[in-house]
Amino acid sequence: MPSAQQFRDPETYQKVRQQAKYIFKLTRRLPKEETYALTDQIRRSSRAVGALIAEAWARRRYEAAFVNKLNQALAEAMETQSWLDAAYDCDYIDADTHDPRYGVATHRGNTQPYDPAVRPLLSLTALTYSHPPLTIYYPQRNSEPTTLNA
Repeated sequence: MPSAQQFRDPETYQKVRQQAKYIFKLTRRLPKEETYALTDQIRRSSRAVGALIAEAWARRRYEAAFVNKLNQALAEAMETQSWLDAAYDCDYIDADTHDPRYGVATHRGNTQPYDPAVRPLLSLTALTYSHPPLTIYYPQRNSEPTTLNA
């Protein structure tokens, strides 16, 4: 498995970018009176996920800092889901856009759910979402790379 050379390389980061773009388009349809209370919150939390993955990458030499940033990214992803639940509860998005059974938003006609996308990367003990194992290289260590499998 080729190792990532930069934070943009992992498939998870690419999914995060796609989801943030989708969230941005989705929030354009929200009422103007929700600009600060809902729209801004959804956009900020969805964009923070990618930024935190990038920050985790920069701190990957320090395992505790790396894991901490990934946990923060997961928290932002869950916050985004909560805001999407609120948008659904207020009838701002319909059932085709939001699937309340899973608490996830979906693209119209797309069977792939809004997946916090970072789960495969962030949940360092649960990398089972059809993704290859995550290999983390700690440059200051002389040991073998750590491969995390589910």
